[in-house]
Amino acid sequence: MILFLSSFSRGHDCAAALEAATREKNLLETSLRAAIAVLRQQECTAVVIDESLVEAQSGSSDLLLENLDAAIPVFVNLAIRGLPRVVEEVRAALQRRKREHEAARRRAELELHSELGSDLTGLLLAAQVALKSGGLSTEAHQRLNTVYEMAERLKGRLVSRN
Repeated sequence: MILFLSSFSRGHDCAAALEAATREKNLLETSLRAAIAVLRQQECTAVVIDESLVEAQSGSSDLLLENLDAAIPVFVNLAIRGLPRVVEEVRAALQRRKREHEAARRRAELELHSELGSDLTGLLLAAQVALKSGGLSTEAHQRLNTVYEMAERLKGRLVSRN
């Protein structure tokens, strides 16, 4: 959902145009307090903020920014910007947010792969040493060998996904 924050007379038209262009539900709020209440209750992909409203209600603007969570803020000036330009700015911001989200997901995935790979390598080495050391009962040896084989399969799957 896109939260659109404006008290400008064209606010409704702009919110409708954004909804049509982005195919995301838009919610128009006319005060910073109402927008903050929405942000506390719902997740938004973007918050489009009319600069004239922020100037008129400057005391709450910091609180608004603190409550954005994962929403990307897009500041516009409806008094001087045309509707097509506002729509394009919001589209660009949403695309940027999507790229950043994907890049963060890839980084987290690579980090997880690295950590799991290290742990699996340690597990494999420990199991290998224990299997070679002897002194294990036949049943313990078989169970440890099963653990070793499962760790090998996991390591193979992990490597094949990289």
